[in-house]
Amino acid sequence: FATGRSEKTSMVCVTTGLLRRLEPEELDGVLAHEMSHVAHKDVAVMTIASFLGVLAGVITRVALWGGLARGGRGGNNQAGLLIMLIPL
Repeated sequence: FATGRSEKTSMVCVTTGLLRRLEPEELDGVLAHEMSHVAHKDVAVMTIASFLGVLAGVITRVALWGGLARGGRGGNNQAGLLIMLIPL
């Protein structure tokens, strides 16, 4: 697997099981694949995407718990429903 936010701080890790099972050419392919993740900054992109997903979930839960979609105390709050749908 590859990890790290930049090329300077990234690393590629290989398990001992993988080292034992793969032929050198296969290992080269796996390492090239993982290094492409580093070159394309996939870890940083996925970190941001995951954060945005979590943030959308938190906003939705707060809206539901706070009654935003229902308009609070029985009212009809169209703006609240719109705000709740924005993360989608």
